[in-house]
Amino acid sequence: MGYIPTNWKDHILSDDKYSITKNNDGTYTIIPHGSVVQQGTPMSAENFNHMEEGIKIASELSDSAKKLETARKINGVSFDGTQDITIDVTGKTRRYELGPYDSVSRYSMFARTSNINTLENCGATLLVTDAGNFGSPQTGAWLIQLSNRESKPTMSVTTLLPHKRGTVNFGYYEDNENGYFYFGAYTGTYRSVFAVTVLRGTNVTLSDFGDTADAPSSWTTVTPRILQDNTDLQSYLPLTGGTLIGDLIVPHIKQSQSGALLVESSTDENGLTVTNAEIVKYSQVYMAASWTQQETVNFCDVIPISAIAAGAVFTKQVYTGTRIYTYTVTCTSAGVFTLTQSNSTGTAGTLRLKLYVI
Repeated sequence: MGYIPTNWKDHILSDDKYSITKNNDGTYTIIPHGSVVQQGTPMSAENFNHMEEGIKIASELSDSAKKLETARKINGVSFDGTQDITIDVTGKTRRYELGPYDSVSRYSMFARTSNINTLENCGATLLVTDAGNFGSPQTGAWLIQLSNRESKPTMSVTTLLPHKRGTVNFGYYEDNENGYFYFGAYTGTYRSVFAVTVLRGTNVTLSDFGDTADAPSSWTTVTPRILQDNTDLQSYLPLTGGTLIGDLIVPHIKQSQSGALLVESSTDENGLTVTNAEIVKYSQVYMAASWTQQETVNFCDVIPISAIAAGAVFTKQVYTGTRIYTYTVTCTSAGVFTLTQSNSTGTAGTLRLKLYVI
């Protein structure tokens, strides 16, 4: 049974007046005039000891306080005090360094998909922060990206910093017997430092192949793309020639009216035709229209090529201070455009349409 507190009460009389009588032995006796209405709780050793017992019980309970009644789960474990809470961050981000003092001549290091038969659902990023001879480490940084493309993963490498010294080879290979996919770096020297960040929930296990003179069998070499933070990137742009495999991500595109003129109508025509084969070479267009060569109306915002389809209509209004001109370009079919213009006075004129690509 739990602690039962004492219900302390005051001692109450019907009349609060008292008589004081001196006794023969020199003591005094206090006699109340009224009757007792409520008997007070005695201030006895028994009652004080009962109070001490309650303090003792409360102290003992504080060491094992009552658990949370409205329990919730953390990482799948009920937060009710019955067991430890463990949050697993293994495989998310880690740093791994081969022993720099090992007397070996070559090392290769790879991240490996941890689950068998996961080649269609794997994606990861391996950041190589340092690789090369311990006395003269390669101080560049390489971003190795692995992603699945249909049924076979592909790998790309981006050079984030310029190569200082040493040689690092990048590539991948498949362990067909066990169903694993390895990707990473191979260096002819004995020190490599890797930091791994995993994407899309694919766990990665880092493995080194120790003292080996050659890259692993079935090795597929991947050539790094150069993106150096201390180099004028204009020297690498525009991208011309070759074949792009995979995704090209452009975070920012500056809207411009300096694109190349693809096609234009003559001075006395209000329409033009451009073949689909010409349009699909580009990603975005903008149109410019003019009336009797007096003013030019640019149909910007920039228009995606995907918007150039039969039935598409693009309209731009221009206020000259005296009247409003409305220009409308209509795609009657893919690659065929007609231009019309109207204004508040009904004035007609020669129309001209130009199509630019960027």
